[in-house]
Amino acid sequence: MVFSTITRWHQVLDVSGLTPENVTAMVAAYQEMAEGADMSTLKPDEIVAYVNKYLEANGIDTTNLKPEAVTAFVLAYQEIAGGALTCR
Repeated sequence: MVFSTITRWHQVLDVSGLTPENVTAMVAAYQEMAEGADMSTLKPDEIVAYVNKYLEANGIDTTNLKPEAVTAFVLAYQEIAGGALTCR
């Protein structure tokens, strides 16, 4: 389901830099953050910042990963996981 949601975002954003490795890491970052926070109170940009820090801290190759691809992933993942508050 994440990939079908991302596919919709792909029509507008360049998400070509998403790889199995960085998508797996972004899911892990999101889940790690969700363990210690009420995700419904967070803005998408707060989650994106956390995910980016997680990728960097874990040495994940983000060479071709555009910032808008991370944002698209977070928005798609929160859509299926009931995460970030998007109406702020």
